Amino acid sequence: MSSGVNSVAMVRALLIAALVLSAGCRRPPAETGASRRDAAVDEAITAEEAQEDAHRPPLHAANAIAAAAAPEVSVTGALVEQYLRYRQLVVERGRTAVESYRQTKSRQRDAESTAGIVRSARATEEFAARMRAVEEAARAEVGLSRDQVAAVGQVAAEVLSARQLWRMSGGDEALAKARAELASLPPARRRAAQKALARNEQGFAEMREARSARKRFGDAAVEAVLAHEETLWKVQQDGARVMAEVY
Repeated sequence: MSSGVNSVAMVRALLIAALVLSAGCRRPPAETGASRRDAAVDEAITAEEAQEDAHRPPLHAANAIAAAAAPEVSVTGALVEQYLRYRQLVVERGRTAVESYRQTKSRQRDAESTAGIVRSARATEEFAARMRAVEEAARAEVGLSRDQVAAVGQVAAEVLSARQLWRMSGGDEALAKARAELASLPPARRRAAQKALARNEQGFAEMREARSARKRFGDAAVEAVLAHEETLWKVQQDGARVMAEVY
């Protein structure tokens, strides 16, 4: 579940730079200034932070997101395992559908003509219909209802998205490096940087622990998904690759 090395390094570097330099861009007070000047600096920083907090959106947008697809469905570990079997069947049979689509396309030698474009569009429609049939057959085969598929899929999508954003942002390693950088800052700038770091730590914790998903679906549902995180992520990526062959 790793991202590209370059993208991860870039995001991590930007995060650390933002945490440390956001305070560093302010003009530091003279080292020999009076204590009242230090107090004035602290007061200015506090006022600035208060203004930032007043305009900062809440970390959670859970209340603004649509309700759960099937709130009556309890997402358990057993249900997630069924969902995984369903998704694996869809991916496996989807590859066969893609091969059939490719063969159809290869026979269309006049694809640039009007008739060829029509046949190409028809082949794509036929592939979409075949995939819907594949999904319905796989769902029935493993004994899942449509509501159960929707419920597990919704929880898995939100949890995996949050966790991947956390990883792409550098994870806990990025925060550890940012904490280490604080020690090299002058006291006046360190205080503001610590405030910024605290906010980022909260945001990282929100992503790492999938707190938004917990608010919407409950801890049990999120833990059931996290217990199969690696396998769910793999089947999600495999499914995306299958569909990318056509769309």
